[in-house]
Amino acid sequence: MTFSTNWLNIGLIFANVLYLLDQLEGDDMGSNNPKGDGTERRQHKRMDQHIRVGFKLDSDETVIEGETYNLSPAGAYCRVNRPIAEMTRLMILLDLPNGQISCEGTVVRSEQKPLVEPSYDVAIFFHRIDEEASKRLQRFLHS
Repeated sequence: MTFSTNWLNIGLIFANVLYLLDQLEGDDMGSNNPKGDGTERRQHKRMDQHIRVGFKLDSDETVIEGETYNLSPAGAYCRVNRPIAEMTRLMILLDLPNGQISCEGTVVRSEQKPLVEPSYDVAIFFHRIDEEASKRLQRFLHS
């Protein structure tokens, strides 16, 4: 196991622990709600942003299209039209107003939504994003 793989595993474990805590407290998957004591657990604040997003799974060349509900430098909460299993690694293409950026991420939560059409909410942890893409994403989030 390489050094970067160890950090990815630690990040995924941490994200799953936060998810379990959210479930115990009744927190919504995409919310930015603070804990009962008024402190926020997330390192990066999620911004409500509705942008187009595309995903390519490692095992498939098909692009899954969706829309973000919120976004941060560390991840995104999105809605897609087909299931993506938790712990699936993917290539992510974000269509920002200042251009498209790509990064790699992992689905840390996935939940089917009861709508007329098939709909799935997924939470994604970005584990590889180059410096320039990260800067562009941060500029977009703070504009």
